[in-house]
Amino acid sequence: MTGRLSKDDANFITNLYNELRMPVMKVIRLNCFSNQRQDHEDILHDVFLQAVKSINTLKSHSKPSRWLYKTALNLTFKFNRNYSKNQSNPNKIISDKNDSDSNNSEIKSEQMKIPDEIINSLQTDDKELYILRYRYNFSYKEIADILHISESNVGVRLHRLTRRILELFKNNNLKES
Repeated sequence: MTGRLSKDDANFITNLYNELRMPVMKVIRLNCFSNQRQDHEDILHDVFLQAVKSINTLKSHSKPSRWLYKTALNLTFKFNRNYSKNQSNPNKIISDKNDSDSNNSEIKSEQMKIPDEIINSLQTDDKELYILRYRYNFSYKEIADILHISESNVGVRLHRLTRRILELFKNNNLKES
């Protein structure tokens, strides 16, 4: 991008920021390994900086909010990779984060039994869906709002994802035997 933003582009970004700052921050907070507010704000800043850099793509996107959510998830995942590399025990970070998020500890501890290599082998959309539903226990409605799909589509995608994870899990166990 060269030059400055036009007044219309600046207004577009400002309106998006005012309207979607809190929902985007929620996505970041729920997916970030760090519990530091400053880290979350840095990622939010990066999301909207990316929006400014990609203003033409963003404006032509049918749902700019979805673009922002996906960018937030991707930047948070990138942050998490770097954060994990800088920590002595990345698995402890995930456990601590899940324990502090808390009231459904049974579900979360059950989900931690799925090996990371299986989760990491999923496509980005499936990984996002898995994390939103099973690690952070979002409702179908919340997931539908974040991904801009219908609640019934969330159910269908989760059902297919569950079958795919079971198949990957079976294949993974057969290889280890």
